[in-house]
Amino acid sequence: MTNPIRPTIVEGKQVQFFELHPGIRAQRLVTQAKHGARLSLSVVEFDPGKGEPWHDHQDKDTVAAIIEGNGVYWVMEPDGPKSVECGAGDAVFSPAWSCHKMTNPHGKPLKVVASQHPSATGG
Repeated sequence: MTNPIRPTIVEGKQVQFFELHPGIRAQRLVTQAKHGARLSLSVVEFDPGKGEPWHDHQDKDTVAAIIEGNGVYWVMEPDGPKSVECGAGDAVFSPAWSCHKMTNPHGKPLKVVASQHPSATGG
Protein backbone atom coordinates (compact mmCIF):
# COMPACT_ATOMS: atom_id res chain seq x y z
CA MET A 1 0.00 0.00 0.00
CA THR A 2 1.36 3.41 -0.96
CA ASN A 3 1.31 6.22 1.61
CA PRO A 4 -0.17 9.34 -0.05
CA ILE A 5 1.46 11.58 2.55
CA ARG A 6 4.83 12.90 1.44
CA PRO A 7 7.75 13.86 3.68
CA THR A 8 7.72 17.61 4.20
CA ILE A 9 10.25 20.14 5.43
CA VAL A 10 8.51 22.80 7.48
CA GLU A 11 10.59 25.95 7.82
CA GLY A 12 9.85 27.46 11.21
CA LYS A 13 10.50 30.97 9.93
CA GLN A 14 7.58 30.50 7.51
CA VAL A 15 5.07 29.62 10.28
CA GLN A 16 3.52 32.44 12.29
CA PHE A 17 3.23 32.41 16.07
CA PHE A 18 -0.18 33.16 17.57
CA GLU A 19 -1.17 34.14 21.11
CA LEU A 20 -2.27 31.02 22.96
CA HIS A 21 -2.75 32.86 26.29
CA PRO A 22 -1.50 36.28 27.46
CA GLY A 23 2.30 36.12 27.40
CA ILE A 24 2.30 32.67 25.75
CA ARG A 25 2.76 32.19 22.01
CA ALA A 26 2.47 29.00 19.97
CA GLN A 27 3.68 28.02 16.53
CA ARG A 28 2.01 24.94 15.01
CA LEU A 29 4.68 23.42 12.79
CA VAL A 30 3.02 20.11 11.87
CA THR A 31 -0.72 19.33 12.01
CA GLN A 32 -3.15 16.92 10.49
CA ALA A 33 -4.97 19.77 8.77
CA LYS A 34 -1.85 21.02 6.96
CA HIS A 35 0.21 17.87 6.56
CA GLY A 36 -2.05 14.87 7.05
CA ALA A 37 0.07 13.91 10.05
CA ARG A 38 -1.23 11.66 12.81
CA LEU A 39 0.63 13.75 15.37
CA SER A 40 1.24 17.45 15.80
CA LEU A 41 4.36 19.42 16.64
CA SER A 42 4.36 22.92 18.11
CA VAL A 43 6.79 25.40 19.63
CA VAL A 44 5.44 27.24 22.67
CA GLU A 45 7.11 30.31 24.17
CA PHE A 46 6.35 31.52 27.70
CA ASP A 47 7.27 35.03 28.79
CA PRO A 48 8.77 35.36 32.28
CA GLY A 49 6.10 35.15 34.96
CA LYS A 50 3.46 33.63 32.65
CA GLY A 51 1.72 30.26 32.68
CA GLU A 52 -1.10 28.24 31.22
CA PRO A 53 -4.40 27.70 33.00
CA TRP A 54 -5.22 24.16 34.11
CA HIS A 55 -6.31 22.13 31.09
CA ASP A 56 -6.33 18.72 29.46
CA HIS A 57 -6.00 17.66 25.84
CA GLN A 58 -8.97 15.31 25.92
CA ASP A 59 -7.98 12.19 23.97
CA LYS A 60 -4.46 13.36 23.08
CA ASP A 61 -1.24 12.17 24.68
CA THR A 62 1.23 15.06 24.90
CA VAL A 63 5.01 15.16 25.23
CA ALA A 64 6.71 18.49 25.89
CA ALA A 65 10.48 18.94 25.73
CA ILE A 66 11.99 22.05 27.29
CA ILE A 67 14.58 23.46 24.91
CA GLU A 68 15.30 26.79 26.58
CA GLY A 69 14.85 28.18 30.08
CA ASN A 70 13.23 26.67 33.16
CA GLY A 71 9.63 26.12 34.12
CA VAL A 72 7.35 24.35 36.54
CA TYR A 73 5.15 21.50 35.30
CA TRP A 74 1.99 20.93 37.33
CA VAL A 75 -0.28 17.89 37.30
CA MET A 76 -3.53 17.41 39.21
CA GLU A 77 -3.35 14.22 41.25
CA PRO A 78 -6.29 12.71 43.18
CA ASP A 79 -4.85 14.18 46.40
CA GLY A 80 -4.20 17.64 44.91
CA PRO A 81 -1.79 19.46 42.62
CA LYS A 82 1.83 18.34 42.33
CA SER A 83 4.66 20.24 40.66
CA VAL A 84 8.18 19.63 39.44
CA GLU A 85 10.85 22.06 38.27
CA CYS A 86 12.05 21.30 34.76
CA GLY A 87 14.62 22.84 32.47
CA ALA A 88 16.34 22.60 29.11
CA GLY A 89 16.86 18.96 28.22
CA ASP A 90 13.92 17.71 30.32
CA ALA A 91 10.68 16.32 28.94
CA VAL A 92 7.24 15.81 30.45
CA PHE A 93 4.50 13.40 29.40
CA SER A 94 0.79 14.14 29.85
CA PRO A 95 -1.47 11.19 29.10
CA ALA A 96 -4.84 11.85 27.52
CA TRP A 97 -7.37 13.50 29.86
CA SER A 98 -4.73 14.40 32.50
CA CYS A 99 -5.21 17.87 33.96
CA HIS A 100 -1.93 19.81 33.86
CA LYS A 101 -0.24 23.15 33.19
CA MET A 102 3.19 24.65 32.57
CA THR A 103 4.29 27.88 34.22
CA ASN A 104 7.35 30.10 33.97
CA PRO A 105 7.91 31.75 37.35
CA HIS A 106 11.45 32.73 36.37
CA GLY A 107 12.95 35.91 34.93
CA LYS A 108 13.95 34.43 31.56
CA PRO A 109 11.85 33.09 28.64
CA LEU A 110 10.83 29.42 28.52
CA LYS A 111 10.64 27.59 25.19
CA VAL A 112 9.00 24.17 24.79
CA VAL A 113 8.53 21.85 21.83
CA ALA A 114 5.30 19.88 22.22
CA SER A 115 3.91 16.94 20.29
CA GLN A 116 0.42 15.46 20.51
CA HIS A 117 -1.02 12.21 19.27
CA PRO A 118 -3.48 12.07 17.69
CA SER A 119 -2.78 15.36 15.95
CA ALA A 120 -3.87 18.64 17.55
CA THR A 121 -6.52 20.51 15.67
CA GLY A 122 -5.80 23.78 13.98
CA GLY A 123 -3.50 24.85 11.27
